[in-house]
Amino acid sequence: MNVLSPFSSIKSRVVVSTLAAFLVSLWLLSALTARALEKDISQQVAAAQASAASQMALHLERELSARLQALEQIAGRITAEMISNPASIQQLLEQQPLMHNLFNISVLAVNRLGIGIADAPYRAERIGINYRDRVDAFAVALEEGRANVGTPLIGVSTGQPLIPFAAPVRDDHGTVIGALGGAIDLSRPNFFDDLTGQGYGRTGIYSIVSRSRRIVVTSSNPELIMYKLPEAGVNPVLDRAIRGEEGTYPYTTVLGIESLTTVRGVKVTDWFVAAITPTAEVFAPITDMRQRMTLIALTVTLLVGIGLWWLLRWQLRPMLTTVDTLGEMTVMTGAEKSLPLTGSKEVDVLIAAFNRLLERLTAREEENKRFRTIADIAVYGKAISDLDGNLVYVNRFLAEIHGYTPEELIGKKLTMFHSPEQLDDVAKNLHNLLQDGFFSPRETWHVHRDGRIFPLLMSGVLLKDDQGNPRYLAASAVDITDRHAAEVALKQKNEELEEFVYIVSHDLKSPLITINTFLGMLREDIAANNVVGITEDLGYIKEATGKMENLLNALLQLSRVGRIDAPSQTLPVNKLVDNCLQVLAGSLRRRQVAVTVAEMPWQWHGDPLHFGQIWQNLIENAIKYMGDQPTPRIDIGAEERGGRLVYYVRDNGIGIAPEHHQRIFNIFSQLDRNSPGTGLGLALINKIVTACQGELWVESAGAGQGSCFCFTLPGALVGDNPPPETTEEEGLR
Repeated sequence: MNVLSPFSSIKSRVVVSTLAAFLVSLWLLSALTARALEKDISQQVAAAQASAASQMALHLERELSARLQALEQIAGRITAEMISNPASIQQLLEQQPLMHNLFNISVLAVNRLGIGIADAPYRAERIGINYRDRVDAFAVALEEGRANVGTPLIGVSTGQPLIPFAAPVRDDHGTVIGALGGAIDLSRPNFFDDLTGQGYGRTGIYSIVSRSRRIVVTSSNPELIMYKLPEAGVNPVLDRAIRGEEGTYPYTTVLGIESLTTVRGVKVTDWFVAAITPTAEVFAPITDMRQRMTLIALTVTLLVGIGLWWLLRWQLRPMLTTVDTLGEMTVMTGAEKSLPLTGSKEVDVLIAAFNRLLERLTAREEENKRFRTIADIAVYGKAISDLDGNLVYVNRFLAEIHGYTPEELIGKKLTMFHSPEQLDDVAKNLHNLLQDGFFSPRETWHVHRDGRIFPLLMSGVLLKDDQGNPRYLAASAVDITDRHAAEVALKQKNEELEEFVYIVSHDLKSPLITINTFLGMLREDIAANNVVGITEDLGYIKEATGKMENLLNALLQLSRVGRIDAPSQTLPVNKLVDNCLQVLAGSLRRRQVAVTVAEMPWQWHGDPLHFGQIWQNLIENAIKYMGDQPTPRIDIGAEERGGRLVYYVRDNGIGIAPEHHQRIFNIFSQLDRNSPGTGLGLALINKIVTACQGELWVESAGAGQGSCFCFTLPGALVGDNPPPETTEEEGLR
């Protein structure tokens, strides 16, 4: 049963489509509005941040400049004599309380070598230490002779982040003879707290960054103080700020926060100030607006949908009533009836057209029923497919001949009737059908469900509609399996007959030549009254006629195989073997042949004479071609090979070269022309075995290696017989 989707209704589709268009319009309007607001807000935030960052940078410049100027003023009061007398410098520094307000940890004086000589507040461990190599601010002051803000570092004694300052000390000639420095411990209260402590906005922060060292000097976020920034190339926006570009950028912070960042440089050092506001705060009004618009859109959509559903139901009632009537007609049995009119002009026009179409379809359905009845009971195959090769009709004959039911084939590709090797021929037939409108009867090979192939005589025609457009492909098929089998059998018989005539004429000609020759010699011997010669001539003539008689009798026996219906009997296999061994007991005793017969618990049903000829001829051949074997032996039995029951007669005689394994089964074929017999024994056995759907072959490694004649006889085997004990050895043993 087909379950209809809720959206299969016209009402549902119209309502959903309208609501979808309405929602898309609202959401599109919302998206465009939000985009415009984002742009405006971004510009406003950028302007506000730029102002704040500029003020922050200006304030920072003033603070840094004030500290550098203070250091320069005190450094200007230090003379060369005071450098030689550190106590005087210590006294000077302790008399400057303002310096302790500007530098919250220490004010330190060093000599020309960078060795600490005075410290306020005084700490003995700072005296005598070389600061030139440890603090770059002292190195710049001593080497370049200028006041500067050094690189932030971690204090050795405090273990806290410090910002060093230094100014050069000069003698009367302007030569740098030392330096005066101060440091701010960022872990203690300092002027940076006033600048960055409150952050920016609700969740934004200020950060002061050293360009040359790529570190955060200080920040509103304590986690970022002395934070090492990524190397160049990792963050392009950060790289732009490091290069000195000022402006406002979208930026992902080192903590992974999307933000809007404004950068302003500080002139007295290589630092810059960054005002950073998370985009979540920047665009919070837009997010709130979107949520409100979404709620409003859903509410309005629900109300519009309910109203639209009611309106469509009222307007489409006549058409829906007609649809319900049509639905009832699809489950009704019997002839379809015309639809009643509804009073709605548009719907009644549709109903009238439908009723006319229904009349035509009814007439066509009756015609189709007659065609199906004829085709379904036909004794030939009939199939129809669309232009893509999908089957739309298959009669019972064609389906069953392929091993299917018609229902299994509907909708399948017609190529399933053919093997991959046959698809080129099928494509050629279809091309002719589409081009010429038909293809004449021709033999094609088809594949049965079980995999076997069989021939059909196929013809086809292209079916067109009333406008002449191709619509379907129709094909008819006649089973010619029996005819084809008869043709193959006739061809095989003709080939066998040609071979037979050639061999018989050759072998019968030999004794005739002998008779003709010795008749001439007999005439001469009679004329010469040569009694001895006459006797010899008559002996040769008699021997030749005897050979001819044997050949003719053997040919007669061979020709009767498969044609004369002797009474069939069911006999145990071992009994047939025992009967043959009794007949050949004299020959076996003379050659002293040891015979071993395995237990063969099977029965054969058929002509007992033919069964006896199989065993007797094979055993006789084994005795005849035993050669000079001092301990002749024959083994008789059966074994399973590859799911087949194989009987065998094995000897240890002279053997057969591999190149003669096929030749020996031809009529009159003898490897040794001087051996007794007619050469028809193996040919006779082969014909008997073939008549029982079996196979005969020989296995031998060559001269002196013995022979093993094997055969199967499935057509004679009776019932469910126990399988033989499977041996691990195969072939000649």
